[in-house]
This record gives sequence, C-alpha cells and structure tokens, in this order.
Amino acid sequence: MKDKKIIKVDANSINNYCQYKLWNHDAEFFGLKDGMEIIAYDGEDVWEATVCYNPSADYYEKWGIELGKTIQVLTDEEVKWMWVGYENGESTGKWFKEVEVAEKLIDFGMEIKDIQKIVSLHEDHLYRIKYIKLIEKFEEKVISDGGKFKPSYLNAALSEHPILAKCNDKALCTFLDYVSKAESDDGSAWFLCASDYGIAYKAPDDINGFSWNEFEKISLASAESDDEKENIKKWWERHLPVAMSVKGEYTFLAIDLDTGNIVQGYEPDFENTEIVAGNFEELLKMIISGEFTWK
Repeated sequence: MKDKKIIKVDANSINNYCQYKLWNHDAEFFGLKDGMEIIAYDGEDVWEATVCYNPSADYYEKWGIELGKTIQVLTDEEVKWMWVGYENGESTGKWFKEVEVAEKLIDFGMEIKDIQKIVSLHEDHLYRIKYIKLIEKFEEKVISDGGKFKPSYLNAALSEHPILAKCNDKALCTFLDYVSKAESDDGSAWFLCASDYGIAYKAPDDINGFSWNEFEKISLASAESDDEKENIKKWWERHLPVAMSVKGEYTFLAIDLDTGNIVQGYEPDFENTEIVAGNFEELLKMIISGEFTWK
C-alpha cells in the first residue's frame, strides 16, 4: 500500500469495457502502467483497483480502472456532513464519519498524505488516529505477555523538556501522551513515559529507581578523563532513551534524534549501539509481531 497511487476518477465515466475511464493525460501524469494496483476514489466510494490498458480500443478508451474490494462507501450527503457536523446549532454526529473513514483507510495501510486527499482532518489528527490504533495493539501484546499497561491522556508538554523538544517522531510523541506505564510482568523491562522524563506527576508505586538518563550517568561516572566525559555528553545529547531493561545485562533502546533510528546499547559501553528499527513506529510493530525481544 505504501507505494500505491490514489487516483480521483469520474463516477460517470464508464468506458465500453465496463471500466472506469481514465484519460490518457491522467495515465501519463500519474505514470500508470497496465496491471498497476492503485486506490480509486470517485467522490463517493474508495476502492482497491487495477489499471487496465487496451491498445486496440479507441484513442479515448484505451485506459480503464477495474474496481476491486470496497474500502469504504460514502454518499455525497455524508461527505458534505463530514465537513459540517452541525445543523441549526445542533451536532449531527456525522462529523465522526470522517474519523471512521480515516480509521478504515489507516487499517488498509494508506499513507497519511493520501488520506488527506479524501478527508478534511488535519495531518496531526490523522497521525494521532494512526498511532493510537497501533499503541492499542501494543497494549494487547504487553498484557498478553503478562506485563502491565496503563493508558493516559496527558497531552504532554514535550516542548518544555530539553531533549524531548528535539524529537519529531510522531509515533513516540503520541505514545508519551497515551501511555503512563508499559512494563514486563516482573518490572525488569519498561518503556519510559512522560512521568519518567519529569513532565507529568509520577506516583510512588511507579518509581523504579532509574532516571530517564540513568545510563548516561553510569557512563559519566566511569569515564576516566574530561575528554571522555565530553564525548559521552555529546552522544547522549542526540540520543533519547525510550526503554530500559535490567533482565540480564543492563540495556536500553534510544531514538537517534538525527536519523530517527532506534538503537540498542549494552553495558559496559552503552554508547556502542546497534540499530534495531528505523523509527518508533517500526519498533512497536516489531514488538507486536514478536520480532523484537530484549536480549
């Protein structure tokens, strides 16, 4: 789905082969090829679709779109109400249809930039819908593994934290808003939440004795020179810890604020890391699928 194009088609343009007609200039503009899998949107419905090319057809009939599975069906009236939501000062509730459409398209795997062509929701709202659904699956995984999970709706003030303010990973930002606890059954592995960074109240029973920058402190305490300390500080300025484990040897996961990669470091040389995921979203998916486990 990631590479699929979304094409707006005319609902009234049916060619001689009972396919939605696509003009040659549209096919050229979108770089379409015969057999290409795309998403078709006709103003009411959203479909999986396949591009068809018939070289023997008349000039204006060569390109067509064969419709497949319906992703979401809307009527013109519903589309209008999605954008209005109120009638005579009273909420119609129909605005939420737009959220439902967005959820279905996200489940289908459509990119946010393409969903924005269909619904009027702000980009940040769409990302929040996307990542809360992902975090809910992560919650199910944590609980099924016997771990502890507590949701939260903080709207955390990340900009007030010196290092969190540098983070542009939307999945992580949503996670910090939504989650107040995510840890293993014995508490030996846990994800850092807003309270760990000091931007929300931390209850006494949530205190595990580790600060969010605990491993930086350990490295600095063992440094043998001022130069080594300076290098350690510089390294941690661009690496934000997001999870920790003391199951065996001390280890952590951090987001590289320059590249977005998730890296894992181990004692005693915490700053010697390896990449485990391309971003926080990918990390959550790896945990949900069981592809990532603490070493």
